[in-house]
Amino acid sequence: MVKLTPVDDLLPVPTVKYAAANNTLYPLDAEDGTCVTIAFDGMQEGAPITLYWALVNEQDQPLAQFDTSGSASGSVEVDIDAALVGRCIGKTLMVWYETTTSDSHVLELTIEFIRPEALPAPVFTNAVEYDGARWLDMRKFRGNARIELKAPPFLAEGQRLWILAVGNEHDLGNFRFQWLFDGHVVRAEEAEPGFVFRPVLSREWLAGCEDWSSVTLNVAITYDGALGAEPADPKTSLLPENAHELRRVTENLRLGESEAPAFDDESEFEGGNWNGWERGADVVDPRDMVMVNEGGEWFLSNYTYTERSAGVVLSKSYPAFAAGQTYEFSMEVRRSNSSFATPQLSALVNGVVCIEPSNLTTRQWAWVSGTFTATGSGVEVQVYSHVSTGNGNDYAFGKLRLREL
Repeated sequence: MVKLTPVDDLLPVPTVKYAAANNTLYPLDAEDGTCVTIAFDGMQEGAPITLYWALVNEQDQPLAQFDTSGSASGSVEVDIDAALVGRCIGKTLMVWYETTTSDSHVLELTIEFIRPEALPAPVFTNAVEYDGARWLDMRKFRGNARIELKAPPFLAEGQRLWILAVGNEHDLGNFRFQWLFDGHVVRAEEAEPGFVFRPVLSREWLAGCEDWSSVTLNVAITYDGALGAEPADPKTSLLPENAHELRRVTENLRLGESEAPAFDDESEFEGGNWNGWERGADVVDPRDMVMVNEGGEWFLSNYTYTERSAGVVLSKSYPAFAAGQTYEFSMEVRRSNSSFATPQLSALVNGVVCIEPSNLTTRQWAWVSGTFTATGSGVEVQVYSHVSTGNGNDYAFGKLRLREL
């Protein structure tokens, strides 16, 4: 790759767009990528040129090489994808090019780290503010502490992420540590713009910290996907020495049993209130799934006027629930007549079966239910009909309930 060209015959160094003094590139200036310009006298149109992009002292194993052709103008540009810029954050590179007869001077290019103020910080979503300070007050929430971390710039599939909780930081030498992510390998969907990581911190671990102390979340990443090296000082942090630390957050900590009520959303349809429920995408006739008041008793009824009554008949969306927490969804249902086809209903949460298909065989109100474990993302509950015909197959909902167990 590197020819032994006499120094006097070396071609000019390439230039990198957005690089200060052509030797230092701040990543956010190249968030959409950059380009390298190759220019020299005597460039022949169509002549092959190869650009190399390598870590310093690793020119025999470049990270990338780009083949292009000369231009009669004497200058060509090579686009560099943002992912390659991100892969090299915090590194010094060697950038050069070769022609069939010569090679260029080598450009040493440093890609800086992203400044802390431009990086997201983790957030304790359960933290509250009172007495002029922020507190992670265990009396104010149930279950584990919930955390959110927005995907940082240049996050890419295959990178590694660490989130470390540190407690009892007032007691030097006796810090308490708890991993939330320990070298988590970023998946493709997690690298999408706007993605939010939602890990949880064990309530049991928090309870082992001292009351009136604090807890800190430390975050680090290896942009090149490298495994974590040993920590520099394991008494104060377990983060790998080779990982780049992002912003951290510290909250004051209060211990105590939860005084917060469990989540419980019950829809009784009183006064014709749908309580956020909507007709499903497969309810095609406006006469189906209607609100009924029968002697002061409110309920939803599906008369199944069409022969296309199978599919999603009801749906409701909820905000993100704490990952790892168990919830129960239940339906009070009854069959509306005793003739012809028997209704069969199930329920799905985010597309996964929560209530198995159940035949409605009685005209008395009866409950069917199922459970699911939250993943930390938003929740969509769908009620599904498995019978298409409108011949019989009529049913009603007296109550729908989603509650935390």
